[in-house]
Amino acid sequence: MRTVTNATGFFTFSDLPVGSYTVTVQLSGFRRFVQTNIKLSAAAQLSVDAQLEVGNLNETVEVKASTSAVQTGTAQVARTVDSRQIQELTLNGRNPIFLALLKPGVRGGLMGSFAPDSVTNGSFSINGARDDEYVVMVDGAVATRTRSSGSMLGSQDVETVEEVQILTANYRAEYGRSSAGQIRFVTKSGTREFHGDALENYRNASLDANSWIRNRSGDPRLSKGPDPFSFHQVGFHPGGPLVIPGLFNADRTKMFFFWGEEWNRRRDTQTSTAVVPTAAMRGGDFGELLNPANLFFGRARVIVDPLTGQLFRGSGTLARIFGNWDVSSIYQYQSGGPFSIRSNDDFAGVGPGSGAQFWNQIADPHVPQGAFTDSVVWFDKNAFARPASGTFGTQTRNGLRNPPFWTTDFGLRKTIPLRDQQRIQLRLETFNLLNHPNWGGANSNPTSGSFGLITGKTGERRIQLAAKYMF
Repeated sequence: MRTVTNATGFFTFSDLPVGSYTVTVQLSGFRRFVQTNIKLSAAAQLSVDAQLEVGNLNETVEVKASTSAVQTGTAQVARTVDSRQIQELTLNGRNPIFLALLKPGVRGGLMGSFAPDSVTNGSFSINGARDDEYVVMVDGAVATRTRSSGSMLGSQDVETVEEVQILTANYRAEYGRSSAGQIRFVTKSGTREFHGDALENYRNASLDANSWIRNRSGDPRLSKGPDPFSFHQVGFHPGGPLVIPGLFNADRTKMFFFWGEEWNRRRDTQTSTAVVPTAAMRGGDFGELLNPANLFFGRARVIVDPLTGQLFRGSGTLARIFGNWDVSSIYQYQSGGPFSIRSNDDFAGVGPGSGAQFWNQIADPHVPQGAFTDSVVWFDKNAFARPASGTFGTQTRNGLRNPPFWTTDFGLRKTIPLRDQQRIQLRLETFNLLNHPNWGGANSNPTSGSFGLITGKTGERRIQLAAKYMF
């Protein structure tokens, strides 16, 4: 491709396919400038700054690019996984959608997921967004199924993907359609030379480790090896120019093709295990659970009454009196809420509707708290002063905290079985068992006579008795 610069020396090439390029700049009276190995990824905007030196056109200044160029024309946050990385990385299942996890900020899904023919879109969270707020594109076309969240129009063949671009932030408005990000696939195309491959990927249970569930089953038929499994993945991917000798595209520069096919043959058996009662248990005898070596728990286990959750005890009078007692307790702690010293007079001169305005803090307001009688001093009121007219207060917002709140509730209950499913439950409940005083909030209004004081407390101990009949 050729182009001519404008009067300022600016030039541009648009709509180029991804790949590696060489840029040559020449002008009569100057040495030819050549920069090679310029790597262009999908939707990239690259700059090549050519500095021409005085000399003969037969002389050449050659620059070899060794790394990907920095995109200075856009602020987008992105990662491109190129063809070499795609081919060399160990990708379980060979589903390229999981390559998105190589970009920081992309979470969810598992890089190790074996999903060779899955149409999942990965169910990723990009920068904390929901998993349905990004879009998958293939060669610029939307590949996300709009009527089935979490899936694509088809799984991608990793051998046909030239690169995967993951856009996570600040991408241009031309992409649109998504608030979280974009995963963009660029597929391969043919070249001037014929190239291709044929492959097979093979898996078999004899090559795999056993699963944790099968190892722990205690059944030698399961613990000796993994589930039966056999997997064959075969395919071919040829590409090159379309040529009719002597008639069309003889120089191999006009039309190309790339064709990819893969087949999966998979046979596996999933193991499902379950525990069922023995014949003795079905007859009502659970005595074998007392054996520490029983197959159900691997330790001695005493069964409980499903109605009460209590151990089965005798049916005598003592058992009815001293059995089936339960206790419960709730401990609650909350730190005190923050507050500031403000008043509603408009000393700053803001005007109507200005709301409460902060006072100046001129000293440390914290003081030791004494015993609570009718009130208690929570902070030093002399540590605050009204600002001068036309000024705002210097006090830090929410620099004070009210007293914390904590309490312990305790309950004692007894369930007395009667017959069938009938039972009586008696309850004794205490709230704030330790009778801890929980003080109210301090008065933060500097115009009040009780400014800086706490004048109330709540939460004295309370006792409640209850009875319940259940059937």
